[in-house]
Amino acid sequence: MRREVSLSRVLERRLRAVRLRVLDRRSYDRDLYSYRVRLKSACLPRHVVAEAVRLYSAWKRRVKGRSLLSALKVAALLKASRAYGYPLYLRRALEMFPSGRHRLTEALSILGVEPARPETFIPLIVSRIPIQARHEVLVESLRRARGVSLQGRKPQVVAAAVIYQSCRTLGLKVTLRSVARAAGVSESSVRCALSALARFKSATDRDAGKRGGGPDGEGGLHGDADAGGK
Repeated sequence: MRREVSLSRVLERRLRAVRLRVLDRRSYDRDLYSYRVRLKSACLPRHVVAEAVRLYSAWKRRVKGRSLLSALKVAALLKASRAYGYPLYLRRALEMFPSGRHRLTEALSILGVEPARPETFIPLIVSRIPIQARHEVLVESLRRARGVSLQGRKPQVVAAAVIYQSCRTLGLKVTLRSVARAAGVSESSVRCALSALARFKSATDRDAGKRGGGPDGEGGLHGDADAGGK
């Protein structure tokens, strides 16, 4: 009799465990389906959606906590966007998943999301500026943005500053306000980035001059000439 009761309890426990696994699987599938639908409704490129869903699915079972899962959705989307060079603003990603902002830093670290590069946003911003010579501005801006690194500044702000510099170099009459508006940032932030870019260029030129000189660090002009400067 006792053996029958014991066996009945074992079977009952196993049945309960199976039911829990089924419920967990259904919940898992519903969450993935909901995530995919939300991304598709945002009119994101297919390859970005597919990669974001793949990343989220791969890491979803490894983390715990609703807030961290929400942040993981944002992080997966950002990583997929940057992998394919799609200019997705962090603000837009957080608008899609608002609760993801609470533990976003942790989620970004888990997925190893690299910082966005300014050149990723340049084509989008240039396309929004009312100018004729878009191709020339695009080429010049991408050239200027190569190797630029400004810590602590949003990539779209740096991109806007680079584009404004390029327009001035090409002799185009473009206002700082129109460039800032196209980038979706403030004029003051772009103005600060312009100052930072000037300092960055000065430091870069100074380092290049030292590398081009002799043991005492002089002879920078010769280094510029050898590098094909002005």
